[in-house]
Parts: sequence; C-alpha cells; structure tokens
Amino acid sequence: MRSQPEGPASSRGDVPTRLSPQTIDELIEANRKGARAQVKLALKLDELDHKLQAGFAELRSALQERPPPGKGEPRRWDDLLDAMDLLELATSSLESGEGDGVAAGLRGVSERLARMLGQSSLRRLGSVGARPDGRLFRVVGSQTRRELADGTITSVLRAAVVRGDEVVREGEVLVNQLAIDAIDAIDAIDAIDAIEE
Repeated sequence: MRSQPEGPASSRGDVPTRLSPQTIDELIEANRKGARAQVKLALKLDELDHKLQAGFAELRSALQERPPPGKGEPRRWDDLLDAMDLLELATSSLESGEGDGVAAGLRGVSERLARMLGQSSLRRLGSVGARPDGRLFRVVGSQTRRELADGTITSVLRAAVVRGDEVVREGEVLVNQLAIDAIDAIDAIDAIDAIEE
C-alpha cells in the first residue's frame, strides 16, 4: 500500500482517491442528463434528416414531373392555338359566303395572334391542298373534294405548330379520299369536257 502524503491534496495537484457520496450522486445525475440530452439530440437529428430526405424526394419528384424545356408549351399555348383554329374556320366559312366585313375582321385578329406566336418563335403549319407530313399532322378523317388531289389536306382542324425544327403541337387534318369509282368518273368527265372543247 502506498502511503498518502499529508497535507491538502489540491495544493500538490493530486486527485483525491475517494469521492464523497454526494459528489458521486452529482456525477451520476450529470451523466444521466448528458445521456438524455444526447438521445434528444440524436432524435432531433434523425427527424431533421427525415425532413431533409422528404424534401429532396419532393424536389426530385417535381423535377421529374416537369417537362423538359420546350415540351410543356403545348398546354401553355393550347387555348391560344385553338382560338386561332376556330378563327380560321370561321373566316373560311364567311369568305365562301356573305359577310366580307366580318371575314376581314376575323382575319385581322388571326394575323395579330399569329404575330404574337411569331414573337415566341412559334409557327403554325397546315394548308388545304398540301400533302400532310406524318411528323406534323395526324389524319383524323377524310372528305371527298373533286378539285383536290387524292391524299391532300381538305381541312385543317388543328394547325401543327413548330419552333425551328421542334414540333410543339401536332396538327389534325382531314384528307381528300377519292374513291376509285369517283376517280374514274372524274377522269371520264374531264375527257368528255376535253372532247367538247
């Protein structure tokens, strides 16, 4: 056994070998409080981590649902483009009959809307008598019009819209479908007309 030097322990920098029961109880309580604080901090850190992960998941989901640049425009421009289609149809109807003043007014509205689209680098495509490009148009029906070639556009229901080479909106058209009998009949009528002249 070692002998303890006499005198106060604090004056020599020695640590007392025995702690009082009160000091031990205080250290145990401080240790418990520290452990509880650690558990609370760990739970709070875990909660913050879950919130952070949920936020990242929501952000990833939002980014995945968001269309790439240029792909979200059909929805944004749909109302405007559909209004232009209706104006075109109304104008065509009026031009074929009465109401020249109304047709001119509607044509002016359509031209202004077309300029607005042009400022956004958008261009509407589709004209009666042209062959439909399968990349730009969906054929939704057919009509028979003797004055147009078979397979050409007879009516543009929705104009195709492009920005440069990118298709922003697919168009919808009706195409001319001459039955074989109708083609033969037209050829026969044309031949008779040629003979009579």
